[in-house]
Amino acid sequence: MLKRRTQIICRFTLEESMRLKRLADKSGYSVAAFIRERALDDKKIPVMDSKVVGKIYTELNHIGNNVNQVARLANSTKHADQETILYLLHRQDEIVRLFESGILDAWKKDGG
Repeated sequence: MLKRRTQIICRFTLEESMRLKRLADKSGYSVAAFIRERALDDKKIPVMDSKVVGKIYTELNHIGNNVNQVARLANSTKHADQETILYLLHRQDEIVRLFESGILDAWKKDGG
């Protein structure tokens, strides 16, 4: 890996600095890595709103619990009724919709 030897000094307002820190945190990058990626690469770095991530996490947990319940039922009775399967498919559609809208919203907020 190449060692970074050149340093560039750049000044930001307090608001800009706070925004950079927030965006870097949300994207999982350090501030320096975030600035490098944004400045040197044409691709956008997705930044996810923590509220959206929390909702997705909660929904995924609910779906996981439902799947476990159906698996236990199917293993014990060797049968899962159509209503339960349809319910799980509906919940799966909800999480996909929530996830996709969250990513699109975050992308739009970030100028994507």
